[in-house]
Amino acid sequence: MSMKIVLDSSFLIQVVERKKDLKEFILEEQVELITTKSILDELESISKESTKRGVKAAVAVILLKQLQIKVFETETEHDDSVLELAEKEKAGIATADDLLASRAKKLNIKVCRLKENGKIN
Repeated sequence: MSMKIVLDSSFLIQVVERKKDLKEFILEEQVELITTKSILDELESISKESTKRGVKAAVAVILLKQLQIKVFETETEHDDSVLELAEKEKAGIATADDLLASRAKKLNIKVCRLKENGKIN
């Protein structure tokens, strides 16, 4: 069985920024990428902004749909929803948010980051 990774909005925006191929990551690492309804809502909200970040968020929403990333309902929102789903699904998380990464590590949740060289680990 493959490991599950919960995607955070900051990670998805960073993936778009750096033009990282998530499909390649899924195949190479044999992972299942998932996210929360709260994160999807957050990206859709940001995508309405007339900014570069808004455009990146819009592309991230398209990416989630293209890759058919499973979206889960959670009791909590935003960062809390990522941690809640990770604990429930025994998954790691992927984030660019230092505070969220720190909170996850305290809960013994594996944290994946997009490195400068484009590798995810």
